[in-house]
Amino acid sequence: MSQRAYWLPVFHVVVGWKSLLAGVLFLASLWGNVSPCQASELVLLDGRRLVGELSRILPGGRLEFLANLEPAEFAADQVVLWGRLPELLSPQVIVFADGSLLGVNYVRLENERVHVRGPQFLDLAVPVEQLAGVVLRAPGRREQRDRLLDNVLRSTAKQDEVLLANGDRIGGLVLRLDEANCLLEIAAGTTQLARGDVVAVIFHPELRAKAVMPTRTGPGEQESAGCPMIVGLVDGSMILCREGRSDGPTVAFELLLGSKLLVKTGSVVFLQPLSGEVTYLSDLEPAEFEHRPFLGIERPLGRDRSVLGTRLRKGGQIYPKGLGVQSWARVVYRLDKKFRRFDTLVALDDLAEGKGSVEFVVVVDGVERYRSGVISGRDPARPVSVEVVGAERLELVVEFADRAHQFDFADWLLARLVR
Repeated sequence: MSQRAYWLPVFHVVVGWKSLLAGVLFLASLWGNVSPCQASELVLLDGRRLVGELSRILPGGRLEFLANLEPAEFAADQVVLWGRLPELLSPQVIVFADGSLLGVNYVRLENERVHVRGPQFLDLAVPVEQLAGVVLRAPGRREQRDRLLDNVLRSTAKQDEVLLANGDRIGGLVLRLDEANCLLEIAAGTTQLARGDVVAVIFHPELRAKAVMPTRTGPGEQESAGCPMIVGLVDGSMILCREGRSDGPTVAFELLLGSKLLVKTGSVVFLQPLSGEVTYLSDLEPAEFEHRPFLGIERPLGRDRSVLGTRLRKGGQIYPKGLGVQSWARVVYRLDKKFRRFDTLVALDDLAEGKGSVEFVVVVDGVERYRSGVISGRDPARPVSVEVVGAERLELVVEFADRAHQFDFADWLLARLVR
């Protein structure tokens, strides 16, 4: 045996041990220094507002907090919201078919699976049918970023599409995406695109998996069905989960579309359970809607979006649920005596850049029950709670204040009905 042949297996063993050690050190750096979740506002179904840190997510849809310096445990369906959802700034984003957004720093497509890696979670391989697409070069401006993400999610193309930096869109079948190239099968054959020229890959919309929300008809079904929730991570990722469970320094989330995501506990900064006790107005069809601008064009009602179609933002925070309008506007919902309370936060969206001024008005069965007074773009979001026991009809009105409708991008944040 030659000296080269003799040393080759020894070299492999040494390199193997070094690789193993490097892997252990990498995992230790990723998971070993897990900081506890920071204290944030905890909003409960009964209207209480506490300050707490998330301690654990327990089986059976229960959440454990350190609230007002005391341990506290709540059923997930008794929690409306905890924490703040920050802006997602990653240039590479995985867009799930259910609207979940996951910031990543590595993405590869091979054999109908998208392999991703990120700073907040362990490596993940997602079947293509669970995804709307992959954004590789998200714009820096938030309005353009929102528009691109919505373009990927709401595409109606009849095949895969690749969006290029020069504005071109190429349809076909995406075969592979690696560190250097995107391989695409088109009518004329197979073509190879430089990855650096690709802004986004959109997967065939008609082949996407459909998300089915778990349902619970009684307390006994809570543990088996879980409580779906929107989970926000420290990097701005927002994922829709069927349930989660803490395991030491990590939380294992079952995504609504079926994949499993393992996240370090300190990365979770936002929870919004989606229980049957709360109905968000953005999930209902309004009985009436009208927009009467002082001048200019009429704009549609924004559902989980601002009136200009961007994500709902106030004070640098993202709000996944709510309504967006521009003054003067009125939206009406039928209640049919099913609800006890209407809760929301009223504010002018960050789009107003501190400008604009409006008045928010809540009318129940023809009787004015709340008037905000003048709110400007500089004012923080203001909580509103109105009893609607036995009510048939809810009207939300945004009126002009100063300077007609200029910059009056008004939001009813987290607008919800409580049973």
